[in-house]
Amino acid sequence: MSLGLLVAWSLLVALQLGWLPTVRIGWAFNLWAYLPDWAAFLLGAVSLLLCATRVRNAVASGFAAATRRLPTGGLFEASACGLVALSLWLLRESVLTGDSAVLVITAYTGHEFVFPEVGATFLLRSIVRLALVLGVDGVEMMRAFACACGGTAIWLLLRVAREIAPAASAAAITLLLLSGGLARVFAGRIEVYAPLLVAVLAYLWLALRALRGDGHRVLPALCLGIAIWLHAAATLLVPSLLAITLLDSKRRGDRDAWRETIRALLIAGAPLAGFLVVQSLVSGTASFLGAWTRVLEILGRSSEPGGTRWWVRGWGGAPSIGTDVVWLSRAHLKYLLNAFSLLVPAGVPSLLFLLLQRPRALVAGAQGRWLAIFALPLGLYATAVRPFWGPWDWDLFALPALALACLCVRALASLRPAPGLAVACIGFQLCFVGIPFLWIGAGSPRDVGPFGFTGFDYDLRQPARPPPERLAPWL
Repeated sequence: MSLGLLVAWSLLVALQLGWLPTVRIGWAFNLWAYLPDWAAFLLGAVSLLLCATRVRNAVASGFAAATRRLPTGGLFEASACGLVALSLWLLRESVLTGDSAVLVITAYTGHEFVFPEVGATFLLRSIVRLALVLGVDGVEMMRAFACACGGTAIWLLLRVAREIAPAASAAAITLLLLSGGLARVFAGRIEVYAPLLVAVLAYLWLALRALRGDGHRVLPALCLGIAIWLHAAATLLVPSLLAITLLDSKRRGDRDAWRETIRALLIAGAPLAGFLVVQSLVSGTASFLGAWTRVLEILGRSSEPGGTRWWVRGWGGAPSIGTDVVWLSRAHLKYLLNAFSLLVPAGVPSLLFLLLQRPRALVAGAQGRWLAIFALPLGLYATAVRPFWGPWDWDLFALPALALACLCVRALASLRPAPGLAVACIGFQLCFVGIPFLWIGAGSPRDVGPFGFTGFDYDLRQPARPPPERLAPWL
C-alpha cells in the first residue's frame, strides 16, 4: 500500500461522505451523495484498490500492453472517437439548467446570434432550424452535436498529447485530462463550450506543431479565428499566436516572420468579421442591436435597470442579479477551487506541487513558455468572470481548466513520474468525480445539493436579492 495514496483516499472519502464539517458544502466534493448507496460503496472499493502498488502496476502494464496491440492509424482512431461520441450520447444530460435552458429558448425564438458567443449560438440556432426541416427534436439534435464535439475533441487531444508529452502514452494523457468533470461538457450538454473546446484544441495542436517548425502558421491562426467567432473569450489566446514567432530564436528578427505574424492576426480576425458582414447582408441589423446592448452590458455601461454584472465584484459596490461574489473573497476562492476540482481534479494539486517544488519545469523550453503564455490569460480570466448561475456555471471555466491542465501535464511528464501514479490519478478522478458527475447528469440524482435540486432556481435573475435559501450555503 502507498501511504500517501491511502491518506489521499481517506481524505477524499471523508469529503464525499460529509465527515469534515468545515468543507461539507463543497459542491465538487460530495458527488457520491447524489448516487445510490451501492454505487458509492463500489466506487470507494475500486478507488481503495488503486492504493495498492501491485494493483496499480498491473493496471499500468495491462494498459500499456493493450495500447501496443491496438491497431494504429487515422481510420482506427476515427472509429474509436466515433464510439466515444456514441457513449457520450448514451450518457447524455437529461435536464436543462442554467444557460442550457436559456440557449434552447434563444435558439427557437431569439436573434440569429448572441454576443459574446456569436458563432456558437448561431450554430445552435442553425441546428434547431435543421431539426425543424427534418422533423426531429431540436433539443436532442443539439445534444447530439455536443456528443459529436466530444468525439472530435478526443481525436484532437490525442494529437495534443503527442506534442506535449511525446514519451508518454497519448491515450493515458487524454484519459487524465477527460476523466474528471470536463467530460460532461461533451455528454449532450447544451452549451457553447463543446464546439469552443474543439476549436481551441485544434488551435493548440497546430500551434504546437508550428512552434517546433512543422506546419504552416496560417492553420493555427485560422483555428483561433474560428474559436474567436465561436466565443469572444478566445481573443485571450491572441498573445499565444504572437508568441509562436517571438519564441522562435531562428526567426525572431526576421522581417518575413513578422509579416507572417501580421498575416496570421488578420486571418484570426477574418472568420468573425466575415460572418458579421454576411449576416448584415442576409438578415439585416436586428441581431447587431442586441449584440451592441450586450457589449455595453459587459463593459458595465448598460442603462438597463438591474443589468447583469459580467465580472466579479470588487471590494465595495452593490450586488447585481445572479450569484454575487467579491473578488478573491472566501466565497470566490471557494467557487474557483470547486470549479477547477470538478473539471480536472488532478490539476489543482499538480499546479500547487509544481509551483512549490518544480516551478522551472512549468516554463522549461520554448514549448513550456508558450503553454504558459497560452494558459495565463485564461487563468486571469477565470478569476475575473462572474459565475452567474453559481454551481450550475461550472462549465464557464472549462477552457481555463483545460489550458492549465495541459501546462501541468507537460511539466509533470518531463519529470517522468511512475506509470502507477498516472493510474492512481486517472482512477481517483473517475471514481470521485468523472463517473458520479456523468451519472448525476444522465440519471435522477438525490436532492442533496445543487446538482440534484428539483426545479432550477431562476430566482437568481432577481436583482439585489439574496440567493435562494437552499442554495446560499453552497456559495
